[in-house]
Amino acid sequence: MPLTCTRRPRALAERPAPTRAPLARHLPHVAPPPPRLRRYPETAEDCHAAIKLNPDNLKCYERGAKAELAQGRLAEAAELAQRGLLKDPKDEAARAVRQAASLAQTRLAKAHEAIVAREFDRALSLANTLLDTCPASFEFALLRIEALTGLRKLEEASTTSQKLMALHSHDTRLLVLRGRCVGRCVRVVLRR
Repeated sequence: MPLTCTRRPRALAERPAPTRAPLARHLPHVAPPPPRLRRYPETAEDCHAAIKLNPDNLKCYERGAKAELAQGRLAEAAELAQRGLLKDPKDEAARAVRQAASLAQTRLAKAHEAIVAREFDRALSLANTLLDTCPASFEFALLRIEALTGLRKLEEASTTSQKLMALHSHDTRLLVLRGRCVGRCVRVVLRR
């Protein structure tokens, strides 16, 4: 009987090899929760552990790649999808994740170019598109805040940065962006 409990793949992968091997044979279909449950880090970690136990578990390649993509880990998502495609070249889901990761990498490069060129409208559009694909990406949220600040949409930038501060309060890039946003807000108030 296959076990499908979320924590089983990781717990089993952490056991010593002699006790793990007999149990791994009984877990051919271990699959962590789907990424739609928005537990992306746990899902990715569980998928990697399940793949170590059973490299033929195709669903783990797909779910792991989707979880990595949702977090904005584009290279990891593409690599995991590629490994799944090596196991099953007809896997359309893995192919779609690999293409989405490749497209996101292209958009990310264009968004950075737009920020450097001070084309903040274009950068914001690209950042929003990237966040649609990768909703849990801290990097893409920072890119969005930078574009909003450049467009002087300070209230929205401040709200977004405040939400991120709750999760990443010690990140210096976020602190710098937040300071820039608050500084501009103060200048706007002082001009009135």
